[in-house]
Amino acid sequence: MKQLLEDEDHLQRVKTELSVWDVCLNLSDLSVLDFILDRFKMFGMQWEPEGFLDIACTVQYPRTPALALPEILSEAITALATQDFHVIARRRAEFFKKWSSRARELEREEAILRSSMDAEVERAVRGKRI
Repeated sequence: MKQLLEDEDHLQRVKTELSVWDVCLNLSDLSVLDFILDRFKMFGMQWEPEGFLDIACTVQYPRTPALALPEILSEAITALATQDFHVIARRRAEFFKKWSSRARELEREEAILRSSMDAEVERAVRGKRI
């Protein structure tokens, strides 16, 4: 500890770090501790809070939220936000009509498939369309 207190550069860096984190610690009180400081590491750049905020306020987000969305989700959001409600409702109804019709077409093949399933598998998919 005495090594730290004698090295003015390290001592100042530690004091700055403690003040940034609003830690009230009198380092000279630690001089009574009997240990040897074999390593001292500081990570990152030491900033005064005001300086840090000045820089942080000028930095822009590296990726705009619009670019972070998958394209298909962005298109869906745009469609929902710009189309009339009746158009959206009609498209949804057409979608479900198409797939309900397809499910009816496949009922016979699905029944054959289910009859050949293991009992545990059949129980797991019971009530679900395959």
